[in-house]
Amino acid sequence: MEPGRAGYRAGGGGTPAETDRRDVMRGAASRREGTGRRRRCAAALAAALLAASLPPAAPATAGETLTWAQAEMGYPPYTMPEGWGKPGIYDEMLERIAELTGDRFERIYMPVNRSDTLFAMGRMDMRVLVNPDWLSPRERDVSVFTEPLFVAEEVLVFPRGRAFPFTGRPGELQGKRIATVVGYRYPRFAEEFERQDSINEVNMLRMVAAGRVDAGIINVVVGRYLARTEGVQGVEFGPVYMTGPRVIRLHRNRAGALDRLNDAIRRLKHEGTFDRIIGSYVEQG
Repeated sequence: MEPGRAGYRAGGGGTPAETDRRDVMRGAASRREGTGRRRRCAAALAAALLAASLPPAAPATAGETLTWAQAEMGYPPYTMPEGWGKPGIYDEMLERIAELTGDRFERIYMPVNRSDTLFAMGRMDMRVLVNPDWLSPRERDVSVFTEPLFVAEEVLVFPRGRAFPFTGRPGELQGKRIATVVGYRYPRFAEEFERQDSINEVNMLRMVAAGRVDAGIINVVVGRYLARTEGVQGVEFGPVYMTGPRVIRLHRNRAGALDRLNDAIRRLKHEGTFDRIIGSYVEQG
């Protein structure tokens, strides 16, 4: 039944002629409304087709999964041994970076030599907080580096009460017996002193505490953390031996992540986040 006829047949009032005129007017209005709907639908379809032809908007963060290697024994407090169940300094720094970039940092435990090989092949994405000066020209060729997250300090550590002056001038370590870690390089003044290698930093500190050497060279954060947690008494930390930046080393295939990582690093450094993380391990042990 046509809508225009309903009112009349239901006794809606008016003569048949008047009703017919109303029917004509309603029909014209209905046609105009139909035309308007078709035009709106056509406009909406055109807008949808235009939107579909445009490239998608870039997400706020372009995060990806980046793999990095850690030795099973770790390097406390920067990285903790596998299975300890608590984070190290590097873990906390990467977590803060990930919160800003959207990246996922996936740690894989493996020997250092193997991770070096995989990185060179492009099968490992990054190395965490290295000093670019440690690398050979060939290693640099496959790498890009972030801005430094912090500057690490290597210091002299003495048997308590046996400190001697050191200002970083040549000749001050001449003939000294210096505790070192096997496999580590000490580029400054290494030709002056006599190396006394230990298998790790804890043994080095104990060697120093026992007075078997004149001094040792150790990362100040590692030294203070281990002296506290391992109960090593009888040492005192002295002047800076050398400093070096710590950066994230990315394989050149992942260079696209560099800008967003640097943006996050700059912000976190400005806010003092990295300094607070490091300080918490030194103070609390």
